[in-house]
Amino acid sequence: MSKSKILFTFLTLCYQLQSQAIATSFDRDFIEGLAKRSVEDSFTDVSNRKVSVTAAKLDPRIVIKPCDQNLQANIPDIHNSRNVNVKITCEGSSPWNLYVPVKVTIDAPVVVAKYAIDRGSMLTPDNIQIAYVDEKRLRGEAIGDVNTLYGAKAKRNIVKGKAISPNHVCSVCKGDNVTLIALSSTFSIKTSGTSVSNGHVGDKVRVKNNRSGKLVTGRVSGVNKVTINL
Repeated sequence: MSKSKILFTFLTLCYQLQSQAIATSFDRDFIEGLAKRSVEDSFTDVSNRKVSVTAAKLDPRIVIKPCDQNLQANIPDIHNSRNVNVKITCEGSSPWNLYVPVKVTIDAPVVVAKYAIDRGSMLTPDNIQIAYVDEKRLRGEAIGDVNTLYGAKAKRNIVKGKAISPNHVCSVCKGDNVTLIALSSTFSIKTSGTSVSNGHVGDKVRVKNNRSGKLVTGRVSGVNKVTINL
């Protein structure tokens, strides 16, 4: 064998030994944690919601080979945000990849009934509270600000633990005496009125002006308050 071939074989062997020497072994906990952190880091704007991320346990039959480079975690651009298959990749001299399923739960703060509330009952700190509920369980529009509901009335029976929506309550209820506010950029006038329809904050309602007897349309601005913008 020529000296050049011997030298080439020696250098190749040294390179292989060096690659094996610097390759790092990774256990399942590390791989699962890497997938979990990559998904957690992708949720940058969750407002006041709570995000829970859980990585599935890898099949114990999977053999995780060493890698001589840092592992990469890749989240597909198109995915169901509740279930993500994170691709873990080794781009070293002996490349490999595997997928880790990750489950995401997002809980939103909503107002719920502490206990069963009867139709016509007033909502108070004694019977409503804020609770975090999985967004997948919410149906329709739920109310997240408990302060907007104090003093409102239940339009229907509300079961314990139920997330309260505008359909369940009226901040201004039919037959209620309300404060009618006529508002412009330069002045405001207050008078009394009687609501002839139900509405929650932001809804339009019809109100009878108690002084003039005329029916006017305004927007519910609070409990027993209706504002007309002039």
